[in-house]
Amino acid sequence: MINQPITTTVEFTPAWTALLSRPRTDWRVAEAALCAANQYDPPLVIADYLLRLDAMVADVATRIVPHATVASRIAALNQYFYIEQGYAGNNSDYFDIQNSFLNAVMDRKLGIPITLAILYLELARAMQMDAYGIGFPGHFLVGIRAADRHWYIDVFNQGRVLQSPELKTLLLATHKDTPPSVIDLSAYLKPATELQIVVRLLRNLKKIYIEKTAVAESLQVIAMILSLLPDSPDELRDRGMIYQHIDYTRGALADLSRFLELVSQAQERPLIESIVESLRQRPTHLH
Repeated sequence: MINQPITTTVEFTPAWTALLSRPRTDWRVAEAALCAANQYDPPLVIADYLLRLDAMVADVATRIVPHATVASRIAALNQYFYIEQGYAGNNSDYFDIQNSFLNAVMDRKLGIPITLAILYLELARAMQMDAYGIGFPGHFLVGIRAADRHWYIDVFNQGRVLQSPELKTLLLATHKDTPPSVIDLSAYLKPATELQIVVRLLRNLKKIYIEKTAVAESLQVIAMILSLLPDSPDELRDRGMIYQHIDYTRGALADLSRFLELVSQAQERPLIESIVESLRQRPTHLH
């Protein structure tokens, strides 16, 4: 139980509120990522970073060579992004929270796969490549469609092109009990929507804040995810558990009961049922 009361009310910044009011088909993922960062850094001027990104987009577009192959375009983009601009994966401090804030990534030239991919996607499209994000388990990738094949780019590792054996190795890191012979890579290489990219970015933030036991920040990012996916069982479960931890009984009961309504089968269901039953015996605490 937390000794000091923590407010459970989350107020969104004007930038995030404005983003929510727009059709998701009109979203620019980089702008959405900056709006998410703005929730934690209100002085952040989103337009300044978009202008910087637009300048990079205009710059890299001048590198297009007529009739260039996809391989040569990827090589040119990697030269621009990693060598000239100096971007890199933050191997030394992967879980640094700044790696998940796009403005910090642009300032420090360090990031994690998803934040680097958000920038790389814009630049790849500027070079007239049919690029898309891939929510690969544990390691966000960039895909590029060509007439004869799909290319899979590891943006965290200097834009390395991955082949099937390397993709399977990556997948096995998160699917340790799955025999390589039965892995269907195609199921994990589907294009991610703009919404899916933003939600994955926010869930990265949530994971870090929960591991740091940063209660207020965790509740804030969960509220942001729920503003996009109002009935997400994972978010309702996680918020309910945090509410239980801070002794906000009414909120915990509401979220965990809703989780049980939404998920008929889950490994943690017996645990959640026992917590709900215990909460019903408590006085209702309000914050």
